[in-house]
Amino acid sequence: MVHAADKADTLYIPFGKNGMIAYDLKTGRFNIYKNKTAVFSNAFAQVEVNGKVISSMNYTVRTYSKSTISDGFGKGEKYTV
Repeated sequence: MVHAADKADTLYIPFGKNGMIAYDLKTGRFNIYKNKTAVFSNAFAQVEVNGKVISSMNYTVRTYSKSTISDGFGKGEKYTV
């Protein structure tokens, strides 16, 4: 597990042939790019569970991990924040 303070503030996650997610480990917000063009900017994750709203921006400490996977979709990398 890597703490945000241990590495650069932005985690870059490639997807597909020309996609990239730039996740800001300090704010919990992310930008999604396709062919180097921003599709979504300053997005964040949010869900309501049992009446309580949980957001990716609510956490002051974020950690992430990256692992190699192989499943029914093929081989790839799994990023967990």
